[in-house]
Amino acid sequence: MNDSGREPQRDLDDLMYLAEIGVGTPQKYFTVVMDTGSADFWLPGISCGSESVTCPERCSSKLLCELTCDKLCCSPQILKTIGHEPCDGKNKFDDSTSSTYHYEGQSIKLIYGTGSIEGFTAKDTVCIAGICVKNQTWTVATKLDDFLGDKPLDGICGLAFKEISVSRSTPPVLRMVEEHLLDKSLFTIWLSKKAKKEEAGTLTLGDFDHEHCSETCDWTDVEAGYWMFDMNDVKVGNSSVISTGGKLTAISDSGTSFIHGPVMDIFNLPIIPCNKVSTLKPITFVINKKNFDVYPHNYIVEILPNTCVAGLVPQFSSQWILGDCWIRQYCQVHDVEKKRIGFCPSL
Repeated sequence: MNDSGREPQRDLDDLMYLAEIGVGTPQKYFTVVMDTGSADFWLPGISCGSESVTCPERCSSKLLCELTCDKLCCSPQILKTIGHEPCDGKNKFDDSTSSTYHYEGQSIKLIYGTGSIEGFTAKDTVCIAGICVKNQTWTVATKLDDFLGDKPLDGICGLAFKEISVSRSTPPVLRMVEEHLLDKSLFTIWLSKKAKKEEAGTLTLGDFDHEHCSETCDWTDVEAGYWMFDMNDVKVGNSSVISTGGKLTAISDSGTSFIHGPVMDIFNLPIIPCNKVSTLKPITFVINKKNFDVYPHNYIVEILPNTCVAGLVPQFSSQWILGDCWIRQYCQVHDVEKKRIGFCPSL
């Protein structure tokens, strides 16, 4: 039976968008980031953190640690995290409560641009927006790093293609397409800022988001793996910021807060104090020789009252990553079957 569904996404300070996902029989719900920049799905298991070193508070003193504590407690990494286990506070998956759980046991390590996890593979029923896939392979995390431990999420659900999956498994939403569970072989992501509307984002499965997205869309082909496409240029006003030659590509990535670009190109973008936002020009991405403007209200992010940052991050890579700052300007329509992505102005 074909279907479509809408999963609301909650905005966390314009830096992260969180959705709910159900796993197991009966279902238990978890808070996750829906991430088009990766292709693996993971949640912390009931044993997450149980293999970590337990260090008494006295070990936070370097001198006392060397005299009275296990030497593992005295490493710089452990000293930073005494009294804190990254898995603490997470909603953990208990396999003993699910009648459809199957242990697989492949060891997995997932490394993101920021953050990493370790665990093993398992299978279970996974549901998003009321649509379920059975025997979905996913990773039961036994260890999280501090970065992910500090974030108000339980896990991450990848929405990219199987080719980049560490576990070599098709992500849940793409499984829904393969098994003809959706009306159409696509999904749409709309994001907005917290001040705009109560519902700050929506993942629409199997359909176009007619409520939040203009039906005038521009399409471009993507390469297998990421939702990656070619660009012609990146400009501010009439001036290109691209400092080197060669092929110019970008990834649409809902799991990244900002816009990341090559160091020299990002440094060519004008950054001025936040109280002068109205004087900033849009950043223009040229795709298929058409201009796509991202305006300051979408690439400037308020991190504290009256304190803002420009969502532009330099990286030592020739790749551009267009994160939430870009997606707030243009709905992203992901056509899985035709391997193309549509950019539609947000309403």
